[in-house]
Amino acid sequence: MVVAQNIAADATVESLSAIFAQFGEVVAVLRRKTPASVPRRAEIVFATAEQADAACAAGKLTRDGTIVAGDAEAEADTDAELITLTSASTFVTPAAAEKTREKRDRDGDARDAPKRERTYVSGVILKLSGLTGGIDRDQIRDIFMEHGEVRFVNYRPQDGDTDAEIRFVEEDPTVAKQICDKMSADEAARPALGDAGKDYTLRVLEGEEEKSYWEAIWARADTRAAGSKFKRGGRGSYGKGRGGKRNNRRD
Repeated sequence: MVVAQNIAADATVESLSAIFAQFGEVVAVLRRKTPASVPRRAEIVFATAEQADAACAAGKLTRDGTIVAGDAEAEADTDAELITLTSASTFVTPAAAEKTREKRDRDGDARDAPKRERTYVSGVILKLSGLTGGIDRDQIRDIFMEHGEVRFVNYRPQDGDTDAEIRFVEEDPTVAKQICDKMSADEAARPALGDAGKDYTLRVLEGEEEKSYWEAIWARADTRAAGSKFKRGGRGSYGKGRGGKRNNRRD
């Protein structure tokens, strides 16, 4: 593989293939994104190592493909526009180059693809306000499980929360409203929370408040997923290699 530095900003895979075809069969041209302050580069993969060596021997080219290495006058006249050629540390086979190109294409497609639209079932969250402590989310869950299937309770009194969001299963999007209506119409139907919330209120989460609730959940899920991906990509703990336990035996 040959690394071509200082290629033209408008260079394409096709134009670079045509320039380097003078040295042999070009099987792949791999472009890399670089900062504006760094000379643009491409990696040219030839069918054989001998063809790559022949390109490296040329040393420098003009951007139209003319070999100028060894011609001091020509190099001085066109120095800013010269493509410099160096050999990569290893020879890349055509098959490996194709895999790399396919991966970059997939990664590019993933970046350019529109983000998956997330949706939620509206009306399944009951907001319990006016809590004063002395109750935890498991107790809240147990109380409201008597009225409908609770999926999750968001309540952190250790962080100073005085409100709890009680999310019911999405399969029954009317249960939160039914519970709220029932408890508003019949005082006896209201669970007694004692000192944890003598004057608590209940209402169904709606509108922007409901949307914000779901967006916060999605953000936390994305953060956890990103953290898990990072951990999977790590190199493992000290004392262990790729093969498992470290062998400390000395022969």
